[in-house]
Amino acid sequence: MKYIVEMQQQGQADRLKGYTIGIDVFGRDEGFDPTTDPLVRVQAGKLRRLLANFYAHEGQTEPLRIQIPVGAYVPLYEPVGVSSLNGASTPAQSNTLEDSRLGTATVRREDVGDGQDLPTVFYRVVGDSDWRAQAYAKAVSLWSHRLWGVQLRTLDEIAVDGRALDPIYFVLDIDTQGEWSELRSTLRHVVSGDVVTTQSSTTDLSSETLQIGSLANQFVGCSLTIPGHLYRFCQERNLSSPLMVCLEATYRFSIEASQKNYREAKLHQNRYGGAQRRHGLVLTIPDIVALARSRRSEIL
Repeated sequence: MKYIVEMQQQGQADRLKGYTIGIDVFGRDEGFDPTTDPLVRVQAGKLRRLLANFYAHEGQTEPLRIQIPVGAYVPLYEPVGVSSLNGASTPAQSNTLEDSRLGTATVRREDVGDGQDLPTVFYRVVGDSDWRAQAYAKAVSLWSHRLWGVQLRTLDEIAVDGRALDPIYFVLDIDTQGEWSELRSTLRHVVSGDVVTTQSSTTDLSSETLQIGSLANQFVGCSLTIPGHLYRFCQERNLSSPLMVCLEATYRFSIEASQKNYREAKLHQNRYGGAQRRHGLVLTIPDIVALARSRRSEIL
């Protein structure tokens, strides 16, 4: 606790990550990998429980409460209450989205770079899950440079600000408990809290790493690709950005090269600078994304 508070007050909150805490606080060497060694996450969970117990009992009268958001290590400070006009004490308004399922796991646009036109999925391992959940999360992370229609981010390193929610932010929770428990992955829409899709598989501690990786690959392929569950969710809720619609139209033409699909794909590609100067279609998803970002940088 002392370490993370002092680091934040010294303006070094950006260093409060699993890797640096493992080395600075727990004496791990430079080869420490927080994705496979759960030490920091486990200790952070214990600290959250100790704080909750303290403020529920002897710390009830403390005017300021310190919180450690789930999925992050930067402390938050919450005034217990403010005086109202009739003298009663009312809870202070928090700047975070409090939700029993997402905790305080909300994010700021500036934290995710230039991904405002594409859905962003923040993935995390929940609670004290064992190596199976860690391996699953690692397998998901390997898709970060291959998912051109979705951005993947780890939730550990994202700052909190409930006032800046993007309608195409999603959280992927990965968890397992006990030797014979199910390995679960749940994709949830941040703003509404609705579950987009979930995968549940029975595994045990003797499971092969490649088996866990295969489960993760199945989930990503069915859920996070352009024809997958996430894009369909956005389409059904009218959340799709123009770029998402363009990618869907281009993918549809790639699968079925009809005249109708050609016109539709060309129509949407013409909305982006660069594509409209070409005689034919841009058929690769990375090129379309690059053109869209080039267009946006010109506007900015």
